[in-house]
Amino acid sequence: MGAAVLGILNIATITGFVIIGAVLGGSTLAAVNPGSISVEVSIVILSLIALFISFCGYELLHQFERYSWIPALIALIIATGYGGKSLKQAEVQPAATSTLVSFAGVVAGFIIPWGALASDFAIYIRPDAPS
Repeated sequence: MGAAVLGILNIATITGFVIIGAVLGGSTLAAVNPGSISVEVSIVILSLIALFISFCGYELLHQFERYSWIPALIALIIATGYGGKSLKQAEVQPAATSTLVSFAGVVAGFIIPWGALASDFAIYIRPDAPS
């Protein structure tokens, strides 16, 4: 009985991450070309791509994850080069205790559930690996 409850909580957590990822990705895709594609259509497009990748298996997923950081790095380099001289350090106000506790809650709310899911997505063991 306890394992079933933990399994349901695990599925709920994964579903939450998928929904957040789809909405953020869809919003980003729609923001790249404003007016040409709506946020709703972008979310559907990214969800269908993710569904296709999920049906291809863990081996393809891990190959994708191995190289998916490269476009993000290129985008950051281009954004930094484009911003160039305009990049300045903002004035920092002293943080209040409530701000620190709130930020710590946000970080913990993301990291603690991901810790339970990381082994599901971050480890690929080949079927022919010795036991």
